[in-house]
Amino acid sequence: MRFCSSRNPKDFSVRENGTLPAARYYPMKSLRLALLEIFEETGLIVENTEQIGLLHFYKNSQRENPDWIVHAFLACQSIGVPIDGREGRLKRFKIDALPFDEMWQDDQYWCRLALEGTRLEGWFYFSGDFENQIDHMIEVKPPPNPIEV
Repeated sequence: MRFCSSRNPKDFSVRENGTLPAARYYPMKSLRLALLEIFEETGLIVENTEQIGLLHFYKNSQRENPDWIVHAFLACQSIGVPIDGREGRLKRFKIDALPFDEMWQDDQYWCRLALEGTRLEGWFYFSGDFENQIDHMIEVKPPPNPIEV
């Protein structure tokens, strides 16, 4: 799971090492426990979360059976003061100045769409053990249907 969090809609939080705040998310693990992990790693309580994407990651140039499936969420609000964690320090960036050259290679293809509120599914293919991205595909998804009462 990746959370893109921001208090200001023009700012974006990324760790100094270029990674996004993330929590391991398994089908048997609730979103609540994933949010708790985000808090423990960053000191931030993220609110108003919305699942924005599903990302499939493949290594060793394979194209079947992804090594990772990531549920990407957009958090429209965060409360608290960021703390340094074992994975680095959070740093705020203007959305139009994200440090893509310091982030995972796939982020440049899906982050902007996610930050615009576009729902998506993406497939990212890497050589070796996620060493270099060799291909990708992104499919824009329609917004969820409103529930009629």
